[in-house]
Amino acid sequence: MTGHSNRKKFPYVKIKEVIISKVTTDSGKAVRISDIAFLFKEVKANAYR
Repeated sequence: MTGHSNRKKFPYVKIKEVIISKVTTDSGKAVRISDIAFLFKEVKANAYR
């Protein structure tokens, strides 16, 4: 999903930065923002342990 087909009809607020702390996963893999990278390409993600 990329481009115009993914545009929303409502005026959603885009988040500019996400800060998380003390998050772990059972698998041990890194936390990821989304499978749909196009939606979050401008989001800055900071993780602190």
